[in-house]
Amino acid sequence: MTKKHETIYRGTPLEILSQINENKIKLLGEFVLLLNMNSSFSKDMKLDENFCRPFLDYLSPTDASKLIAKVTSFSKNEVYKFLLEISK
Repeated sequence: MTKKHETIYRGTPLEILSQINENKIKLLGEFVLLLNMNSSFSKDMKLDENFCRPFLDYLSPTDASKLIAKVTSFSKNEVYKFLLEISK
């Protein structure tokens, strides 16, 4: 976190996603996600297009499925199949 123009946003994943969708957060260049996996995030999260689509803007379905599987309770294969469906 040593970028000259870095910005830090805090909130739940859904709050951050909402801010991205409302263009309150611009995704320019690289970004880092830090998640507290001890929270109820994994239990409450649903695998849906609104959550997964932004990953496909920056990553291949293979790489996106690996990352999404790491931050959720879904399996990599399950995520990959879903990403292929929504990218048609």
